Amino acid sequence: MAAIQEGAAAAATEAALPEPQVVPRARRAAWKLLAWALLWVVLASLGSFIVSLAFGLVLYFTEDGYVLEALQEPDIGGTNIILSTLILMLLLSWFGLRNARRAADGDLREGLGWLPLRNRRQLALMTAALLVYGLVLSFLNVNPYPELTGQMRAVNPLLLVPGALLVGVIGPIAEELFFRGWLWTALRKYWSVPRTMLATGLFWYAIHFTHGLLYMAILLPAIVVITLVRQVGGSLRASILVHVIYNSYCVVCWLVMAFVLQI
Repeated sequence: MAAIQEGAAAAATEAALPEPQVVPRARRAAWKLLAWALLWVVLASLGSFIVSLAFGLVLYFTEDGYVLEALQEPDIGGTNIILSTLILMLLLSWFGLRNARRAADGDLREGLGWLPLRNRRQLALMTAALLVYGLVLSFLNVNPYPELTGQMRAVNPLLLVPGALLVGVIGPIAEELFFRGWLWTALRKYWSVPRTMLATGLFWYAIHFTHGLLYMAILLPAIVVITLVRQVGGSLRASILVHVIYNSYCVVCWLVMAFVLQI
């Protein structure tokens, strides 16, 4: 009971904090944070690329120079994508946790904004709305990522399990730890809620641009809802939960599109 009361008091304290005044020094500090965040994303992407390159080199030395043809094989290509994406997510998670701990003088929970959930009824309604949105897209047979569903049909079914875990669970947790955990909490020291929401939401949106315009257009409502969830729930727990639920639902939809609807 005491722990619950302390958690409620912490959430109430955060909600009661006044909006930070944006002075020149604070403005510079906020933009510096965004620059560091960009650097961490670039480093994580570089680590992912190095793993992908190493995978190709291993194939080169084991396939007697047949690497270009070998990489076209669905199972090999799928394994490469899973490994490189896993490294990307693990690095993002590590950078987020590391920076959050340092920003809060060793208090990881404080640095991530790991507080008790609030406004649970509103969170449930927002999650339901997001799932209805996904259901409508599925009903209309809208496939924002046809290349993915084609690859899913081609690869060994055993690769679908780690792939589904990566997209449905590991990826959302890693992204939330970095963007709406460390970065959100750090920016709130200098910026108001709307500016923090806009900055973290657009940053997260931008890293998905390689998936194409249709994917980006369909992703936009999800970004808006998950960003709102982080603020309404008052905790990183809220956005992690909703992000995992939504991505897992998308994985199920992709499996249905790939193996049932064949689109």
